[in-house]
Amino acid sequence: MSTIQVIDSLGPEEMRARYRDLSDKYRRLLGEIETKSEQLALINGLLRLVNSNVTLDKILHVFSMNLKTLCPFDRLDIALFNPLQRHFEIPFALQDGRILSNPDEYPRPWGATVITKVVQERLPLLRTDIRKDFQQFDTDRLFVKKGYSTELIFPLEIENRVVGSLNIACFEAGKLADRHLRTLYEVSQAVTAAVYRYLVINKLPY
Repeated sequence: MSTIQVIDSLGPEEMRARYRDLSDKYRRLLGEIETKSEQLALINGLLRLVNSNVTLDKILHVFSMNLKTLCPFDRLDIALFNPLQRHFEIPFALQDGRILSNPDEYPRPWGATVITKVVQERLPLLRTDIRKDFQQFDTDRLFVKKGYSTELIFPLEIENRVVGSLNIACFEAGKLADRHLRTLYEVSQAVTAAVYRYLVINKLPY
């Protein structure tokens, strides 16, 4: 039976249901295409900046401004592992629309922070409500005290080794979801390239 014959055999209600289904699929496809286009634009923009003489904080600022259209956040930062001191350092963070340089609000020793888990397992981690399990890691209590509820942590891998993580946090619980993890996966390599350049230029161990 041909497609035309199938359509002819459908009643009015079935026709409307088929039309709604096709319309929903079309809208989803348009949304996916739009998201992918935004991701590619963000990646291309980052790679252009990485190949210029722009500093890492400027790169992260541009990245965060563009990321806002794809992934909500109230704070974005980069955590880098210092192998000599055995702790994580936050060279840059973006909060309230401004760059914070070396925002050492509290120490992040190896093993005491959730970032250690991400680095060890080489897998991203999404926690939709930190307040429910904030005693799991020593630094969680301080993180929750600052008002954050949701976080997404993504490993940054250079030369087959995880050197740190890209961290996104929101005040509202459940604000981040699996789709944001997939979005971050698409752009993380460009961020890693920027971090690698920063480490090499500053002759930092990694």
